[in-house]
Amino acid sequence: MGVASAWAQATRVPVPFSRRFKLHSRHVGDDFVIDIALPAPYLPGAATWPVLFVTDGNLAFATAAATMGILPLEPGGPRPACVVGIGYDLAGEGEHAEHLARRNRDLTPRRAPEWEARMRAAPPPFRIETHVQTGGGDRFLDFIIHELKPWLAARFPVDTGDCTLAGSSFGAALALYAL
Repeated sequence: MGVASAWAQATRVPVPFSRRFKLHSRHVGDDFVIDIALPAPYLPGAATWPVLFVTDGNLAFATAAATMGILPLEPGGPRPACVVGIGYDLAGEGEHAEHLARRNRDLTPRRAPEWEARMRAAPPPFRIETHVQTGGGDRFLDFIIHELKPWLAARFPVDTGDCTLAGSSFGAALALYAL
């Protein structure tokens, strides 16, 4: 049995206590996949939960949700939190890497023409099209602050005053820029 055949017969692994939503951003002009993991029902309750926003939700949400699912179990650990992965609607599981162009757009705080030129000359799947521009970090942060946070607060008992933005690579650069 080949890898593809064995893979096709398997079941996807779910992330416990999570659901997926789609949300359109007026600030960015694109749709986002919003994955939300709520604290497990057996964890100590709170009036509202802090929020952990995770960039590159397609790649990092499951890890962040699993980590935040177990840390509150430790004595002195953090309070249970709502984990929100911000990702993209992808074909399949992202095997065509179409998220790479969007993250170049959304997670870079400033326009970087030199980076764009390098990425336009890169081999697939890293190549970005000529219409993709870097430097959309402020629009992406506006989406989080002015669209996603109110949307989240209208649906879940979250503390929008106690939020953390986390990411890796470009996502980390954007989180540092947001500081």
